[in-house]
Amino acid sequence: MIAKAAYRSEVYMGHALPSIIDAAKKWLRRNVFSPWKVLKAMDLAGGSLNYKRIEVIRGLETGGKCYNRGSVLPSTAEIKRAGKELEMEADELVPFKEVQTKWGKSIQFCEARTLHLACDMYGITEKAKRTGVSISESIDASQITKNLHV
Repeated sequence: MIAKAAYRSEVYMGHALPSIIDAAKKWLRRNVFSPWKVLKAMDLAGGSLNYKRIEVIRGLETGGKCYNRGSVLPSTAEIKRAGKELEMEADELVPFKEVQTKWGKSIQFCEARTLHLACDMYGITEKAKRTGVSISESIDASQITKNLHV
């Protein structure tokens, strides 16, 4: 009810509407569409949400302007910066490097640090030191075999 009243042009002769829209955009950007949240959604979407698609949707909001501040959706540059920050943080926790394979680009992790971090996260590090633990590992085989053309 308050939102409907605020968006009516008669309220404060329409002068309040730009401020209300600006406040709503800032809230959405901070709480829903932050670069980190968009980056996470892109990662979980498995390639179906990419930078080009973000720019297409963002273009609807910005009227096709490339350099537009104050939009709800972050720019691809902002998302890429968040990705770089994430990579730097991740490399501190579990060192990794990109390697080229005959199937394409891959990421190689430091196995010892990865397993140690996993044990820490599950709270089994001390038990693993005393008695040992079994750890199962899996991979996304569809991503590996999609380019084999078998």
